[in-house]
Amino acid sequence: DLPWLNESNGWGPIERDSSNGESAAGDGKPITIGGTVYPKGIGMHATGALSVELGANCTAFTAMVGLDDEVTSGIGTVRFQVFGDGALLAETGVVTGNDAAVELATDVTGVEVLRLVAHEATNGKNFDHADWGDAKLACDDEVPEEPVVVEQWAIDGPEGSVIDGVLKLDSAGRVALDVVNGATPLVQATRLGLTGSDGDFRDGLTFVGRTDTAVTDAYTMVTGKEEERTYTFSESVFEFANEAGAHFSIAVRLSDEGAAYRYLVAGVGEHRVDDESGAWELPVDGTAWMQRSYAVNYEAEWMQTTATASNGTGNVGYPALFQQGEHYVLLTEADLHGDYSGSHLSHAGGTLRYGVDLFQGAPVTTTGELSTPWRVA
Repeated sequence: DLPWLNESNGWGPIERDSSNGESAAGDGKPITIGGTVYPKGIGMHATGALSVELGANCTAFTAMVGLDDEVTSGIGTVRFQVFGDGALLAETGVVTGNDAAVELATDVTGVEVLRLVAHEATNGKNFDHADWGDAKLACDDEVPEEPVVVEQWAIDGPEGSVIDGVLKLDSAGRVALDVVNGATPLVQATRLGLTGSDGDFRDGLTFVGRTDTAVTDAYTMVTGKEEERTYTFSESVFEFANEAGAHFSIAVRLSDEGAAYRYLVAGVGEHRVDDESGAWELPVDGTAWMQRSYAVNYEAEWMQTTATASNGTGNVGYPALFQQGEHYVLLTEADLHGDYSGSHLSHAGGTLRYGVDLFQGAPVTTTGELSTPWRVA
């Protein structure tokens, strides 16, 4: 029953206490695996994933996993995995639609963020209606205190810009970026960080240093109303160290039209990124425009909705536009390159939080200095 930090799903939205069903929200049936009905649980479709914040307050996770009986062909195949703070804690072998439910249990002591993943296994994702029956956590009754901001740094936009930023570090060592227009908040990027082969940079961070530059870039468009373009921005690069002493940086750019951030990891060797933890959070609900479903080529049909309702699938392709009072916030990514995965937005219904998820939730491996694409608002 905990709120989900983010979610992504192979077909329609992830369902709470029902099977995945079809593409619409709330169209699932009672979770049923091998004839056994589970009143509580999670209904996914591979490849699907969701994350919940535990705050190091829980000790154990258990679930009965399997393919739901609503798919009667029996030909689906799924592999279930449980991650804690980016580390694999438990997994099943390949589970088929003819198998009984499999118990999946693991110790989650000290885990800040728990991630549940259902992967398509041997024959594609068709019929992979993956259930987490009777999914539950054993947690302490005492709720941990909310972290408080302990350091913050102002970031000024370029001359003439009305957009400024504030980067914040809280008592849990987590980083967030506020983007403002004067005294008006436009959007916040929360829980900035990543985890992978270089370490876990999602919390437990300490500030190391900062460099600031002003940059003017000129380029020529292949098409469009204005062929020659000039772009001026301010850039601040903040270096942090994690509890293990490893370093990474967050680069922030501000222009007169928006803001962006990206992650940087030094080193000429191989870097693997398992997950990015950052998410965009809007201050208020309002009208939104986005694709009805997530399409990797950005060519799905468009719809008008609201920020809290989203498109109802849990997955949102770029770009997505949100009205915030007199202002508009457009979320997208930029400077994609062949060394890194494209991403999309993930959304849990009823919230104003849009997470950044890598393609199919799969790790990304690159060689040389690591720089992710810009996450743009």
